[in-house]
Amino acid sequence: MKTRDYLSFCLLCVLGIKCVGGVAAENKGTIRLAATTSILSSGLLHEIETAFEADTQHSLEILSFGTGRALRCAVEGNVDVLIVHSPEAEQKFMRAGHGLSRTPLMNDAYLIAGPEDDPAGVTGQLDAVSAFNALADQKARFISRGDDSGTHRKELEIWERANIVPYGKWYIEYGYGMGKTLSYADKMSAYVLVDRGTWLAMSAELGLKALFEGDALLDNPYHIIAVNPALHPSINHEGAKQFIAWMTSKRGRDIIQNLRVDDQQLYTPAGDL
Repeated sequence: MKTRDYLSFCLLCVLGIKCVGGVAAENKGTIRLAATTSILSSGLLHEIETAFEADTQHSLEILSFGTGRALRCAVEGNVDVLIVHSPEAEQKFMRAGHGLSRTPLMNDAYLIAGPEDDPAGVTGQLDAVSAFNALADQKARFISRGDDSGTHRKELEIWERANIVPYGKWYIEYGYGMGKTLSYADKMSAYVLVDRGTWLAMSAELGLKALFEGDALLDNPYHIIAVNPALHPSINHEGAKQFIAWMTSKRGRDIIQNLRVDDQQLYTPAGDL
């Protein structure tokens, strides 16, 4: 079952309904992967699915969620393996015993995009915290993921470091994945925090411009996590191990390394920094 088959399932989760136990993989050749919406929007998830299924004859069933929702699905035993990008949440998940292994996979970075005329003066700020201060000072329209994703958690971390609690008509919590959020920010001529992979994949069709990047605070590491089979008898742990081995092999690393838009590399495999 492909990613597109889960649109109605994703809607249930958006409405707060738990992941359904019926998603359990009865066929042990099927591997259930929960992956972030950022790697769906960037095109990487499609490349992974196509190559892995051709190489191994396994079938991937893919749920594309923000990291928070992906981790909750794993806690409920409805996925075998995760690709996520919120280190603090991942570490909490591991400490609670829900994950059996957590392996660095790849890196990219976040950037702040916004209107070309940059009314808040984000361009040229010294760091990400200063850029967010400028947004709040000017009450510049900002579209937040608002969905407990890795991107949303990074945004909240920056607001916290700036000692700002964003609120008001200028601050809009959208509640959708990265691609939809970026498109909405473009429609609203608003500012947005976006991962570089999604930005490069979509920016040619947008009126927004990349205004601030390069701060170490905006680093965006991804990990691949095997769910602990001791907690859930339906877990396809052997399949998860094979998928992780494939993703971290030269074959998987080459797919990550070679994904480009206009000759710009979207991701760097872990260990190649």
